[in-house]
Amino acid sequence: MDKLSTKHFMFFIFGTSIVTLKTYPSLLIQSGGRETWVIFILASILLFFYYISIINTCKRLNIYDITEIYRKALGKYLGVFFISFFYFNIFLSVVESSALEANSMHTNMFIETPIWYLQLLFIVPAIYTLTKNLNAIKICSLIGLIFIFLAGINLSILSAKYKQYKLLFPIFPEGINISHITTLIKVLGGYGSIAISLPYLKFINDKTHLKKHSIIAVIIVIQMEIVSIMGVISSFGDARASTIFYPKLIQTQLINYFGFLESGEFFVMLQMVGGWFVKYIMSFYILLLFLREIFIDYKNSIVYIVSTIVFALSFLVAKNNLVLFKNLNYYLYISFFNYILIPLIIVAIVRLRALNQPNK
Repeated sequence: MDKLSTKHFMFFIFGTSIVTLKTYPSLLIQSGGRETWVIFILASILLFFYYISIINTCKRLNIYDITEIYRKALGKYLGVFFISFFYFNIFLSVVESSALEANSMHTNMFIETPIWYLQLLFIVPAIYTLTKNLNAIKICSLIGLIFIFLAGINLSILSAKYKQYKLLFPIFPEGINISHITTLIKVLGGYGSIAISLPYLKFINDKTHLKKHSIIAVIIVIQMEIVSIMGVISSFGDARASTIFYPKLIQTQLINYFGFLESGEFFVMLQMVGGWFVKYIMSFYILLLFLREIFIDYKNSIVYIVSTIVFALSFLVAKNNLVLFKNLNYYLYISFFNYILIPLIIVAIVRLRALNQPNK
């Protein structure tokens, strides 16, 4: 049966939000500098209130369909217009997942393996999962994320002795500037992928503990991201970290115990490939549900059509690192508007209308 519990939903929050900022923090350190970790803390606080305010609004209105909330706030036609931007951003997240998985593995692990080949190894297995039902997405995500968490804990322990926390200080010696503000927006844009979990709210069977489990999940996501960015800066310093495409993959190469234990790359590779695969299928599945409402006669054909488009677009941006990271910079700004700012405005409109309605 295609239903979720609130505990399952926690994993959908993990799967959509964790991997983005952990994969390319160098893009944020370039503009945020040494203080990027402080900006992460501020962005994390804002993210917490953003997500919980949306959950509170859904519970108050007893509406758990994000499309319906948009229509309630803006009307039928304007609501559909703006929700289309939301789902377009989900499509960009699907392209991002495919491009970054292939490019990160090609850049750091399999430099002689063509990017298109790595993409096929990623997209083709995903097609099989996506042609099934929600249970297939749920099972793949649960198994994948459990292994990812175990790998993350292992990496934290193994890499602890290589971190120099003095590299995190001093903070803001020259005050706050415009680069810090733009970094905050980009961090929120990276965090914004958590909004992909919102369309899954309608599949939750018993929503009694939705807020409680959502709070726990968001707090776990926040602490993972803050620990991750602090670990990167304390391992390399901000100047060096900002020049590395995928610093987490390089960071694990430091690990060496007893002269032979050097398995850090395996754990972070598991995190990268598994994390992007989970985000890919979660994003793709919810995009498919939206497309099937429009092209109802095509059913599973949409999976193959969209997968082909994603393969072509992700290959174009992933084949060159500089092009990819330039587009990722734009992607973070777009995500900030479509995943964070516009949903907040929608929620504010709905809440104001609910307050202005006379009690019956």
